[in-house]
Amino acid sequence: MNIASIGATSIRLAGELTALPYCDVDVAVAAARRHADIVAGIKVRASADVGGDNAPVALERARRAADRAGLPLMVHLGPAPAGVEAILRVLRAGDILTHCFTGFAGNAVVRDGRVRDAVLAARQRGVLLDVGHGMSGFDATVAAAAIAQGVLPDTISSDLHAYSRPAVGTLPRVLAAFVALGLTPAQAFVRATAAPAAVLGRSAALRAGEPADVAVFRLAEEPVEHRDGHGHTFPGRLRVRPVLTVVGGDVVFSDGSVAVR
Repeated sequence: MNIASIGATSIRLAGELTALPYCDVDVAVAAARRHADIVAGIKVRASADVGGDNAPVALERARRAADRAGLPLMVHLGPAPAGVEAILRVLRAGDILTHCFTGFAGNAVVRDGRVRDAVLAARQRGVLLDVGHGMSGFDATVAAAAIAQGVLPDTISSDLHAYSRPAVGTLPRVLAAFVALGLTPAQAFVRATAAPAAVLGRSAALRAGEPADVAVFRLAEEPVEHRDGHGHTFPGRLRVRPVLTVVGGDVVFSDGSVAVR
């Protein structure tokens, strides 16, 4: 749940943090408690393009709201302020840094080719890293450097929306991109399925007799060019093709190659 009572707005107009009265801790805590069955955490887009100089204040308020509600905090990393190290200092075990591989100058998790010490310390205390590809939330050069140094994302998400569609494409394409950057297909897929389910305190397992949500893909070995949100391209050799989608037990997509009964 966004710390701002108006929710996420279009930063092409004005971000939700430009007016701090919308970031009311008491209101946020009350809403989280009232909707405890669906609210899994508190979110703040603590970056200059969303709130300018208000971003650090909103970050502090989101931290207080999360603590009072007994929920984890998710922080969107973008252009400073807030600075990445300032953000990491307030994150604790179970909290999430999303857009973790963004490439905004001076505010990436990698500096001079090395993962920041603050990132390694945050990982040690249990802070989670989420991809959140989006329009500019993913820089392949940052991701490649981090992965080469053993810092892998905990969850892989697309952040697919109207503005980000050209950069993202699809979640399967994002998964294939991470295979190109060094993850195995199994490592990539678990980070888009079982891992996020665990973060939300849910199970990704299928249970006999219950309506099923299932996505079936075919992995094809073929050359593909990937692109990120910062103008970089890089090669891959795996294409992930959807062949079957089942939602609530009903087939909503099939390419005809998989028998369903």
